[in-house]
Formats: sequence, structure tokens, C-alpha cells
Amino acid sequence: PDLVADGSTVARVGEADEGDTKHCVALTRITMDCDKIHDALVAEVIEAGGFVSHKIRRGAAPPLNITGMLAAEPIAANEEIARIPSELMVSIRRCRELLPELAAAVDTLAAKMRDRQEEGLHAACLTLLLHAAEARHSGIDEPAASFVAGPAAGTWRVWSRYADSLLCEDFEEHPYWRHMDEPAALNSLLAP
Repeated sequence: PDLVADGSTVARVGEADEGDTKHCVALTRITMDCDKIHDALVAEVIEAGGFVSHKIRRGAAPPLNITGMLAAEPIAANEEIARIPSELMVSIRRCRELLPELAAAVDTLAAKMRDRQEEGLHAACLTLLLHAAEARHSGIDEPAASFVAGPAAGTWRVWSRYADSLLCEDFEEHPYWRHMDEPAALNSLLAP
């Protein structure tokens, strides 16, 4: 990864030659305390009516070492470990409800997207959230969303912490990228 002046890193993964064109995907990662960001996300989820058990924590485990949720204590069969109300999820329905202008803009591209405008809306919604998080952590005023102070303010806070957590993570070793370089090795790791 390359260190950027603002303290973030840019990882270049998935480089491939296709004829005379070289493709590269650059991932931005902002240097922050990821555990603190995760704790803030959990606190916002709970404040907004969700539940996250104290028996799970953020972490990574072999053989893939992908950050996710790990059991910190034994969990009984059928024990609830997390409950996220649907209004807090970054879903296509919720993006459409809370970001109608964005949804309308994506809908205008429907003819070019060939029945993939729902995916386009989801990607645009996540892009907006990531852009706002990057701005927030760079000391720039984040783009305003019309529902920040309204009845959906709890949703915005959860979405903001979720975007923070995505920018905090290192995706260089994520299976999507690893598959591009070493599909056979990754397939053997994922095999039962």
C-alpha cells in the first residue's frame, strides 16, 4: 500500500493486463482505531433500537483472516447474537426512501443500466456514505443529507458509523481480490 499525505493508505489490488490496457483498482483506507469505530457502530445500532450481544466482537480468524464478527464467549443454540431493525439497514428500499433525489437520478439511467438500476442505486447510496465518511475524517464538511436531523437521524448515524468502519478496514486480502491472483489456493481455503 502507498501512504497518502492525509494519513490514509491506498492499496492497489487486482492489477491485470488485458491487451494493451492495464487495470488497477485502488482502495482507500483511512488510518483510525477500527475497534473504536466498531464500538461506535454497535452503540449507534443499540441506541436506534437494535441489539448486539456482548458475546461477539470484531476480529479475524485463520485461515482467511478476514475481519468480521467472532464469538468472544460460548453462544448457546438459538441464542440471539444480533438484531438490526430493517430501517437501519443500507437496503435498496431504505436508500430509495431516504435519498429520493439520488434514486431519481439513478432511475433516469435505467435504460442504460438494463434492469440493474436497483444495484446502481445501492452502489450510489454506499458511494455517498463513503464519500461523506472520507470527508468527515479529512476535516472537510460532509455532504448534507436531508434526513440527518429528521425522524431518520438514527439511521443516518448508523449508516455513518458503518461507512466509517468500511473505510477503516483493509480489504487487500479479501477473497474477492485474492481470487483474482490465486483462485485455486483460495478455493482450497474455502472448501469444507
